[in-house]
Formats: sequence, C-alpha cells, structure tokens
Amino acid sequence: MKVCFLPIGNTERASSRYRAHWIHPEINGFYVRKDQNWKKANALVFQRTYHTRLARKAQKMGKLIVFDQTDFYWYWHELGKKQAIIDMAKIAHCLTTSNEDDASDMRRLLHKRTYVIPGAQKKSSKIRKHTDVGVPTICWIGRENRMDKTLGSVWPVIHALAAWKRFRLLIVNDTGDTHGLTLPFGCEVLGKKWRLDTVYSVISECDIGICPQEKLPDGKYHKDCNTAVTFGMCGVPCVTSGITENWHVDLRKLLFDWRFRQRQGQKAIGWAQDYMPHEVARQWYKIIAKELEEMK
Repeated sequence: MKVCFLPIGNTERASSRYRAHWIHPEINGFYVRKDQNWKKANALVFQRTYHTRLARKAQKMGKLIVFDQTDFYWYWHELGKKQAIIDMAKIAHCLTTSNEDDASDMRRLLHKRTYVIPGAQKKSSKIRKHTDVGVPTICWIGRENRMDKTLGSVWPVIHALAAWKRFRLLIVNDTGDTHGLTLPFGCEVLGKKWRLDTVYSVISECDIGICPQEKLPDGKYHKDCNTAVTFGMCGVPCVTSGITENWHVDLRKLLFDWRFRQRQGQKAIGWAQDYMPHEVARQWYKIIAKELEEMK
C-alpha cells in the first residue's frame, strides 16, 4: 500500500508538520508528494488543500481520495472556504480531522464518513525535573493575534495568583511580544519567540503549562490538544480548557506543590505517547487500509 500526502506547506506550518511531514517516514509506503509521484500511490491524502482538478483526476484513475480538513469550524464559518470544502468532500471517499467537535459538524454538514486522527508530536529529549528550588514558571504558547481571546480569558486568574505566590509567566508566540502585560508582587512577564528547533528546550525549563481555548458561538472549543501534548512530551503538566473545572484551584495546587507537579508531569509523559508519530501513523494506516478494502 502506497499513500501520498499532499500537505499545504513544509514543517514550518504546524498542521502540515503534525499531519504529513512527521507521519510519512514512520511507515514504508507513506510519502509526501513531489512532482508527479502521486501517480504511484493507492491513496492520496489532501491535507487542507482544495485541488479539485487533481482529486478528480486521481479518482478516475481508481485512487482512494482522503480529504483531511483540520480547523473545520474556522474554514467553514470564518475563512470563506465553505464551497471549496463542499467540492472536495464530494470527490473524497472519506474525511479526516483532528477533533471530535469538528468531526461531528463535518458528518452533519458534508454527509461523509469522517474519522478523527490526532496530530503527531515528536518525543522530547529534554524532560523537566521538578524541584522546590527557585521561582516556578508558567508558560503559555500560542499565536500573538489570539492572545486576547485565549490568554486573556484566564488573565484574571493569573493576576490573582500573583498575590499568593511569586512566579514567572513566559509568553511564547510568533513574535515574542508580551503586549505590555505586567503582574503585581514581583511576578515577571517574559516573552520569547516560538521556534521549532528550540520549543522543547524552552518548555523543559518551565514548570506549568496553560492552554486556555476560546469557546466558539456553538459552545464548543473545536480545537485539538497539540499544545498540551507538547508540554506533556517535556514532562510539564498543563491546565487546559475543556478539562479543568477550576483554573484557580488547579493552577494554585501546581504552583504550591512541586511533588504534585512532578507526578502530573510523569502522567503527562505517559499520556503524550499516544501522539508519537509512529502511533499516529498506525491510525492513518488502519483507516486507509479499511477504506481501500471497501473500494474493492
């Protein structure tokens, strides 16, 4: 079985990295398209690309067409891709995405079999060793243009925690800009620019990760947990929207109890293993093999 991934970009683009470039080396027969070599594949995975002409051509040649649409809610409602998504879904034999919120909407709106496959994350060689020495660091990672909606949603909690214990807040985004945020009682706010080659090193120097998500108009988050998994790969416990019931309680417990941080960090490492590239590649293999069998 040969599977050709057609991603929207290189490893600098997160979705292409998690859903193509870190996947294909794990299984013999998986590869990323170069020139015309898609023709030798049994199946083509269009990773958030809308090449309907190529998809129809490949379909007529008897290829299995998989349309991988991540961030479905945003592309359907906000980014003007509704018709492009419909056109690709009509050609595709099945659809894939990265979270159940989007998958549920895709099944309802596009009337196609839709599978949930998580994004892959590579193992970190740097694991946080939690101790009671020094000032703990809370880390947020995200896009600068979403800071107000995500980090801003839990800012009152973070601000209030400064009265209980001194800590640092590290903001990691595409520019390193902290937007002038400050905290009282000697708590520092630091900024660092996100880079693929240093992100694990940066996280492994932190003690707690936070992953607040913006709840959308339908009351759902429509997000996968790539950032939380990144923290987990480094042994850093992460407080996440949709999982935590009380941000203040969970963050305060992690701040005050380094042994609890250590235990939760170890659990995070175990949980994150399901997102290793070879594990995610197996999911792709099983789904594509199943769909190819049904085509016979």
